[in-house]
Amino acid sequence: TKWCRHLGFCITYTALLMKTWRVSLTYRVKSAHKVKLTDKQLLQWMFPILLVMLIYLSTWTISAPPKGEPIYDSIGLRFKQCTFNWWDHSLAIGEVLFLAWGIRVCYNVRHAESLYNEARLITIAIYNIAVVNITMVAFHLFLFPRAGPDIKYLLGFVRTQLSTSVTVALVFGPKVLRVLRG
Repeated sequence: TKWCRHLGFCITYTALLMKTWRVSLTYRVKSAHKVKLTDKQLLQWMFPILLVMLIYLSTWTISAPPKGEPIYDSIGLRFKQCTFNWWDHSLAIGEVLFLAWGIRVCYNVRHAESLYNEARLITIAIYNIAVVNITMVAFHLFLFPRAGPDIKYLLGFVRTQLSTSVTVALVFGPKVLRVLRG
């Protein structure tokens, strides 16, 4: 599941961030000629980011395969959970820094106009990803540190649904509505 979650985060967030970054670059230019970044150029920027993530996840999997450790919940029931090590923590720090950069880019484009209000909706999606992930990590660490597997699974489900489903709705919803309305 770590591969799916981290690679999914990287693909989704990088794609959203690249589109917002393009708006940011276009919006910042004060000269008469426009900066034109094609989708191909954005993919060329996106590819190294994804490659770094793939190399990191591969190295992590090879050097420290996941192992289940027994965990006891608040009433003493035992279950197994994958161990957390410095690989997890360093990746979490990297994702937080990536989120912070994304929030900064979104802040820069807050007044930019774009087709379908795309920049504004992507900004809301990025803020949503940041708030949901930070909130759910806080729940895991502070409110439910000794929760059982059901609660941990529920928190993971809520985290995924609130970040992914809302992002998909914000990014594709206006376009689908536009097509349906004709």
